[in-house]
Amino acid sequence: MLRSVFGKTIWERRIGLVWWVLGIAALAMLTVAFWPTLRDQPDLTEFLESLPPGLLALFGGADIDVLFTPAGFVSSRLYASIGPIMLIVFAISIGTRVVAGEEDRGTMDLLLAQPVTRTRIVIEGAAAMVVLVAVLAATLLAVLLATNPAFDLELTVTAVLAANVGVMLLAVLHGALALAVGGLTGNRAVTLGVATAVVVFGWFINGLAEVVDQLKPAQRVSPFHWFLQGSPLTNGFDWPANVLMALVATGLVAIAVWGFNRRDVAT
Repeated sequence: MLRSVFGKTIWERRIGLVWWVLGIAALAMLTVAFWPTLRDQPDLTEFLESLPPGLLALFGGADIDVLFTPAGFVSSRLYASIGPIMLIVFAISIGTRVVAGEEDRGTMDLLLAQPVTRTRIVIEGAAAMVVLVAVLAATLLAVLLATNPAFDLELTVTAVLAANVGVMLLAVLHGALALAVGGLTGNRAVTLGVATAVVVFGWFINGLAEVVDQLKPAQRVSPFHWFLQGSPLTNGFDWPANVLMALVATGLVAIAVWGFNRRDVAT
């Protein structure tokens, strides 16, 4: 066994991480490469305007005029729909594995037999999750910076950096939620169920609230809204939103520590 939970978590994900990086890079490159085609097809405007507003809103495209800008198009594809969902799924898988996954496999007793505290297991697992998610966000960042001039995206370095810091925090928040539920319950199925439900609720509420005014109050509790409300790919860093996501993620890790420490671990 490796000397730290941090190293163990990183090591166990090393092969999968390579495929995740390749997948994220392919998604980003295909998205950017499609922009010139969309830009040169004005007839698509009529088609998109014929779609239900709610459907467009779910994919970050409620405003057609914004969608037909480089920042609007890239944001709708990479930061309002497929991109964040991929990072969130990755983060949740890690957050689930740190506590609930170990207990589900019956290996937690072996881990606790090492000179390591429960608090350290949670904190080092959370730190490893942040690093691994940061690698995926850095992949998005690198692809966008490399393809920006080639496809005339006209994105600023600050805006691209802001969008990727934001999407990383969004994913880490949901991963920390999985870690918290796992720490409280030790049940992998419950952890995945709760984390998935929160993601689905947050994504749908944020999108539908753009066209359904009655959902506006609920939208304020959606992490997707916190991330996207400032349009980071256009306007740069939204520091209040970033701080809020970081604080919520930190609080969830603290809950995971508390829950794991107070619970009897089944062996």
